[in-house]
Amino acid sequence: AESGPEGGVVTGLSFNKSAQTLACSTASGVISIYSQAGVLQDTLRPEDPLLGDKREVPTSALCFSSSALSICSGGNDRILRIWDCRRREVVKLLHGHRAGITCVSFAERDEATLSASSCGDILLHSIATSSP
Repeated sequence: AESGPEGGVVTGLSFNKSAQTLACSTASGVISIYSQAGVLQDTLRPEDPLLGDKREVPTSALCFSSSALSICSGGNDRILRIWDCRRREVVKLLHGHRAGITCVSFAERDEATLSASSCGDILLHSIATSSP
């Protein structure tokens, strides 16, 4: 893996549907958004929901929604985060994993997420109800 923009190890990559934008997650929790030309467009930092501040929350997986208006990310804290790309903030936290999240995906029409963890959990979360 290459060094991320803030020195973290790259842990996830996702192109949007048109391949015009790349999201890159790092072990330090930073999610960087790049244009197709490789220009840094934005940086997202997860907030620790227990402490309410922007601490290092390692991110191990991420993906764009089909509309590219949202990103789903997950990591060692076992929490899925749904990001609003326009507002640059987490709009939904999804819980239920018993171990660190290793992969994430949006379901068709972006109404749900599918995620897996290192202990073998596979969860389908409804975004509307936040329930697995």
